[in-house]
Amino acid sequence: MPTPIRPKKKKAKIFLFLLLLIIAGGAAFQYYRSKNPEKFIEEERVVVLERFQAERPLMGTLFSITVYAETAEKAQSAMTEAFTRAATINQVASDYLPDSELTRFNGTAAEEWFVASDDFLTMVAYGLELADLTNGAYDPTLGTLTHLWRRTKEAGQLPSTPTLDEARAMAGWEKVEADLKENRIRKTVDGLRLDLGGLAKGYAVDAMLEVFRARGLPHALVVAGGDVRCGLAPPNKEGWTVGLKDYNNELNEVMTLEDCAVSTSGDVQQFVEIDGRRYSHIVDPSTGLGVTDSLMATVVAKNGLMSDPLATAACIDPRFFTELSAATDIHSRILSKDQQQISPKFPSVVPLNTQKPESE
Repeated sequence: MPTPIRPKKKKAKIFLFLLLLIIAGGAAFQYYRSKNPEKFIEEERVVVLERFQAERPLMGTLFSITVYAETAEKAQSAMTEAFTRAATINQVASDYLPDSELTRFNGTAAEEWFVASDDFLTMVAYGLELADLTNGAYDPTLGTLTHLWRRTKEAGQLPSTPTLDEARAMAGWEKVEADLKENRIRKTVDGLRLDLGGLAKGYAVDAMLEVFRARGLPHALVVAGGDVRCGLAPPNKEGWTVGLKDYNNELNEVMTLEDCAVSTSGDVQQFVEIDGRRYSHIVDPSTGLGVTDSLMATVVAKNGLMSDPLATAACIDPRFFTELSAATDIHSRILSKDQQQISPKFPSVVPLNTQKPESE
């Protein structure tokens, strides 16, 4: 009868001994190396990032960029591409340009499908979704009303009731359909006009930051008026120092933030007085006129496409933000002359004299 084959204990012991010898030898080598570092100098490439800045007027405001890069050439090339990206979005979303994609859509008839670019479809679809979520506090279909309000501010005289009622009848987010599969949108009533002014800058700063990320430059900050998009923190810092204005439009406080967006909206700077009453540049969908409650709203969210329109919504209906769960990662501070409403997890705010802001 053949003898069964069994593991040889001697070979197993030898293998275990060799394994322990390797581990012990590695530990001894590391100890010797730590005591004699000069004998084991490795060639390591030390990357030193420098700070670069640029600014350019776009979308009716000033866009500014701060980015950390190895060389001026890398920084300048990326900043040029980022500004070009923002200019492309402006060509899509501006209602001041006669040949913009938005203007061309606004000229279409009811029930006529309009083939949209990815940028346009993204902004419109998100705007419609947000209008539904906020019950119209933010509504991208107020274009007819906003155009009427611009003329009202210039004339210094309120529109007649019939004119106002007619413009209001042409608004309503439920009157626009977006077909995401076919990249097309249409309106169901004639005269409806979209206005993307409440989210286009937020979308643009997101897109600009993405340019830097794609080029391996994640330490960047983009500011467009009241919209700020923060990338990863500057080297050796906890975050970007973002200035925060109070109700009187004075810069007295700062926040330290990273990888998020901040948008501020209100009537502190943009308002008009008609017949002794103060009206904001922000149109109230319920009246068709500028908001009369003087507010300053700041929203912090994961990106500008969220924070920008939500800052507008906060000026229309501050109560909406009292119902938001902290789990949404959307945090707000809404100030009036005598009151303030601050989300529980709104970022920590410190006096300006302790830190110099990198954005205002």
